[in-house]
Amino acid sequence: MRQTLGGRLKDYLFDLAIRFIPITVLATLALLTYSYLNVNTKVIPPTEVRAKTHIPDYVFDNARLTVLDEFGQTKYRLLGKKFSHFEDDASIDITEPRLRFFTKDVPPTTITSGKGHLDGDVSILELYNQAEIFRADQIGKNGDIINPKLKATSNYFKIFINDDIIETNLPVKIERGLSVMTASKGAHFENVDQKMTLLGDVKGYIVPAESK
Repeated sequence: MRQTLGGRLKDYLFDLAIRFIPITVLATLALLTYSYLNVNTKVIPPTEVRAKTHIPDYVFDNARLTVLDEFGQTKYRLLGKKFSHFEDDASIDITEPRLRFFTKDVPPTTITSGKGHLDGDVSILELYNQAEIFRADQIGKNGDIINPKLKATSNYFKIFINDDIIETNLPVKIERGLSVMTASKGAHFENVDQKMTLLGDVKGYIVPAESK
């Protein structure tokens, strides 16, 4: 009787050991894997967001920017020999900019300069270095000049594109037809209403309009 119980107990323990072998092997593999990963895996610190700087992220040669009005007609077109777009404020530096305003029933107004800067909202254009505004004669139905040509020159013009307003705080020369005026402290020009205000010391001469 004792041998029989002893034999059964031995068989039971042997069977129990056999069952625990897979669990022991899996536990050992898991422990080894964890130890390997813990030793060989490097902790990568979170990437810091790089602060944007005022450097060009895009450069376009012979670029063109066209804006349409609510009727799908061209409101203005901006050309440039080179556009340099800055990443921090989305502004654009322009080499040899050329801006044309298109207003109904009025000849296009063309503005040029050596350098320009367009803000990130595409609403203000600043022109430097021999800036010039030019609008050709406005001809009536009978062939008469109803609004003589306009030319303005200065070393700086600030253009509020959406409002069709141009201004400068530097000396400016205005030629309208045969009339010539100069202003020592700049001018304010409203393109739509064709109004101009001269500031500072104003000098020049006005030629009477010819009439048939």
